[in-house]
Amino acid sequence: MSFVMPSAFAETTLPKPNDHQPITISQTAPEYVAAITFGGFASGNDILKYAEKLK
Repeated sequence: MSFVMPSAFAETTLPKPNDHQPITISQTAPEYVAAITFGGFASGNDILKYAEKLK
């Protein structure tokens, strides 16, 4: 699982996990991304259908 944090946060000011589980913080190169919402579990066909909508 991954999360994207707003640029207003620095690594030292990120919220701490409530359950004290070990987490890894990493920084990635900037990139453009797109997202679409849908309900339920995504099958292989659903992924292909929604990927086409994003193109």
